[in-house]
Amino acid sequence: VFEKDFAVLDGDGDLQTAIADMSINSKIPFPSFEVLQHAKILILDANPKFESLLTAATVARDMGVEVMLEPTSIPKISHLAIKDYVSKDTNGVLLSCLTYATPNVGELLAWADALI
Repeated sequence: VFEKDFAVLDGDGDLQTAIADMSINSKIPFPSFEVLQHAKILILDANPKFESLLTAATVARDMGVEVMLEPTSIPKISHLAIKDYVSKDTNGVLLSCLTYATPNVGELLAWADALI
């Protein structure tokens, strides 16, 4: 899975930049209805395609399951926010499904900026 990942670290061992093969996301199965029936919360990150996140979040919300989103990065949350609000079909549905979100300050500012 990780043979296509690449990272550049500085002299202190801190990550400076990275490239990752994210094709693994297409192999993650959607949680079954049986699993969701017994779940208290569905935790998502922003790596999967917008449509997959939207489906998972709306199904979970409709089943009374809380939904948490980890934005993952500034570019990913900006992309999700724009997709969620630009489309007449979604018009903020993903955001309305969220019970919790865990952005850092940069992600929060980018998220807000994308919505303005």
